[in-house]
Amino acid sequence: MCETTIPLVVKTDMGWRPQAIDKCIAPLVKAMNDGGLVTLSACCGHNKELGHVWLENGSVLVILPDATKDDVIKAIARPSGLV
Repeated sequence: MCETTIPLVVKTDMGWRPQAIDKCIAPLVKAMNDGGLVTLSACCGHNKELGHVWLENGSVLVILPDATKDDVIKAIARPSGLV
């Protein structure tokens, strides 16, 4: 995960504006927006917590850095969810 950001145009409460997005997930956020999935917030987690991308429709994409398939299955199976 990274400690640098790059400006990307994302939707905010004030319309579409440039926002600082973590460089390591900026291509993902850009692709999501370009594909019609409007992102509202994104953070890579900076190796301190789970990364996330909040979508306008209320969904959250959780980023599990260096997770194995078993890690993902265990996280999803937890009754309390990923966060």
